[in-house]
Amino acid sequence: MKAVVLSVFVFLFVHTSFAQEPRLVLPVGHTGHVDFAAFSPDGKKVITSSSDGTAKTWDVSTGLLLQNLNEHRLAITTASFSPDGSKIVTASRDSSAILWDAKNGQVLIKFHEHTGGINTAFFSPDGRTVITASEDQTVRIWNALNGKQIHLLSGFKYSVDGYFSFDGKLLLTMAHEDVFRTNTKVSHIVQVWNVKKGRMTAELKGHTETVNTAKFSPDNTKIVTASIDKTIKIWDSKNGELLIDIKLNSIAHSADFSPDGNYISLSENYSVAIYDSNTGKLVKRLNNGGVIIADKVYFSPDGQKILTLSKDKTAQLWDVNTGKLLYVLKGHTDWIRFAQFSTDSKSILTSSWDNTAKIWDVANGSLLVSLSGGSRTVNFASYSRDGRWIFISASDKTVKIWDTETARVKFSLSGHLYDIIDLNISPDNTKVVTTSADNTARVWDVETGKLLYNLVGHSSSVYSVKFSYNGKMIVTASSDNTAIVWDALNGKILTKLIGHKKPVRSAEFSPNDYLVVTSSYDSTAIVWEVKTGKIIKTFKGHKSQVYKAMFFPDGKRILSASDDQTTKVWNIENGNITADLSWPWGKIESVISSDGTKVITATSWTPKVSIWGSNGGNLQFALNGHNSGIRGLRISPKGNRVVSTSIDNTAFIWDIETGKEKARLVGHNNWVMSGDFSTRRDHTLTASKDN
Repeated sequence: MKAVVLSVFVFLFVHTSFAQEPRLVLPVGHTGHVDFAAFSPDGKKVITSSSDGTAKTWDVSTGLLLQNLNEHRLAITTASFSPDGSKIVTASRDSSAILWDAKNGQVLIKFHEHTGGINTAFFSPDGRTVITASEDQTVRIWNALNGKQIHLLSGFKYSVDGYFSFDGKLLLTMAHEDVFRTNTKVSHIVQVWNVKKGRMTAELKGHTETVNTAKFSPDNTKIVTASIDKTIKIWDSKNGELLIDIKLNSIAHSADFSPDGNYISLSENYSVAIYDSNTGKLVKRLNNGGVIIADKVYFSPDGQKILTLSKDKTAQLWDVNTGKLLYVLKGHTDWIRFAQFSTDSKSILTSSWDNTAKIWDVANGSLLVSLSGGSRTVNFASYSRDGRWIFISASDKTVKIWDTETARVKFSLSGHLYDIIDLNISPDNTKVVTTSADNTARVWDVETGKLLYNLVGHSSSVYSVKFSYNGKMIVTASSDNTAIVWDALNGKILTKLIGHKKPVRSAEFSPNDYLVVTSSYDSTAIVWEVKTGKIIKTFKGHKSQVYKAMFFPDGKRILSASDDQTTKVWNIENGNITADLSWPWGKIESVISSDGTKVITATSWTPKVSIWGSNGGNLQFALNGHNSGIRGLRISPKGNRVVSTSIDNTAFIWDIETGKEKARLVGHNNWVMSGDFSTRRDHTLTASKDN
């Protein structure tokens, strides 16, 4: 069989327990746009964040990938080190921020109170607090040691960004329209807040058009704002008084204070200007030779250089004293989104939409290291129900349909604007439905690869999708707090399920298709009547978000899994808990055996897989084999086996009835994210982050 390109392995299953090599390897490419990058405080590492939903740490001297942080489900907007370099904080469009151990990449704290994507997350200068600013129109201040919320800042009319002052005592916020959906900022007002009290201390009013940039001076006494109204303004950060108003001939894209605070560098359309921040007088103008400057300008920490980013995919390094262009940094093949000097001013870090970050030598403008590291991340892989096709979703916004006989791609399903979050295959294998952060689900014809219907009705990311058992309906769950039941034959809305107070994480039909069960970040699960959209029962008892809910085969019970480290089994008729399965660490993965008599659980922080009786919750087997946390579980079509996939780079197949290991699948060199069984042959499919 011919090998093709994708980090997905197909293993031939046999009935002996031993390590197996993959029978088929399908290669895939990696990372989406690299939107943000930052040096560690000691300058030895770099962290990058990407639209592929991962953050990565790299060795500066070698360019080697050190860690792949991939707990988020959607694009990561910012990622940065704590001041002492021991922790990392990431922000994501999946409405969460995560605090990581920078040494081992383990999750320390999850901040998940936001109900919309998070635009920025940063440490305070002392590392004790974290701020998160979200498209849900709030800013939250957290204790970085215990994860508790200190302050909630609200009242913004739009999505918001937030930044600490250099001493950490003040916070600067800019509200704007959702930059990920429209890329159009609409804020004219910048606000200043007292971090300790959580109160607004000043409102900077005066711009008549969008504010592109707002920054504190190094001594925290001033704020500079740059606007498309062709002005830059300098304000008193204490009382919001306008100190200096500089009128320009073109749009002000970006501004930055010099390290001593005495000067401001400003990027306009065709030049860079340096102004005296105390008088507002023009000191020097750097001519860029007619190349349009993009929206960023940076002073080096020693104040001797200025870096600008241009729309021609290059960056320019300037000498502040002479005003001369020193070097043009060429090498990126798409727009450079962000840049940073190292603390010693000897190197420059750039991140680009060409899916790479690069490190440059300030002394001569040469490229030192390119941080590219791999192929597009495989998010998940699944067999069709008849085993004929493999559906693979990667971080390139597509699903590829592979023929299992020829190991070739039959179709590439493209059209979503953002990464694909979930997919489901119809019972008759003729259709596949995909969901995305672009607020839509799409139904495709498997035989032709053509788009049948674009399911438009949600106002935010669509997290999950399932066909009904008869294949005539589809249910989607969204971060807009709703689920929608659709007609799978014409793509029309049948019922809207409205009742959850926070994003709906999952939705699926009962075996008879009369009911739907949903799980939500509001810590509840709800059972609904499909025909009327009425709530049959609300299940309350979890202490944190419920990320999964499903029916048992008898249709009389549901299972719910929560971030409170419990999985619960409920009786639908009376709402009673019939089994309460708990584990002290990590997010629990849970599946139900085909006959409904067993629940199999595992967690992302421990290597053990557990098999429980669904009536009463008695532990039947503790399955030991993995040496690190579990990422996924899947029941075989016959219901007698389960495959577990792990961050130890392996997958195991277990006998559900005996608890014995049937096979150990070895071959990946990074986390194994998901597994699936074929119905046609004794094959098992695994998908990994090993590129």
